[in-house]
Amino acid sequence: ILHRDCSLNNIMIEDCEGSSQGALIDWEFASRITSDNTYPTGGTEASLSVPAKIEGVKHFYHDDLEALFYVFVWVCIALKGPADTRRELNPLKSRPKGLMV
Repeated sequence: ILHRDCSLNNIMIEDCEGSSQGALIDWEFASRITSDNTYPTGGTEASLSVPAKIEGVKHFYHDDLEALFYVFVWVCIALKGPADTRRELNPLKSRPKGLMV
């Protein structure tokens, strides 16, 4: 089964007893794998793999892995700790004084 909508809002992670457990939720775009591997486009645009953004292209398991990678990168860049604490991503404020770009 392909999930086809791996995004930040469809991943739940629970910390319990020194470890973490995760689950994918919201399976409305999921598809059973077929012999021709062609599926309609669907899912959250920001975390779709590059090939999955093209209508009618073959969708493979690695497209879901690529989408999960984009979610992981977003979490590493935008969040700074537990409880969804957001990092300030304003490049103008983080630039050293006197630097003209």
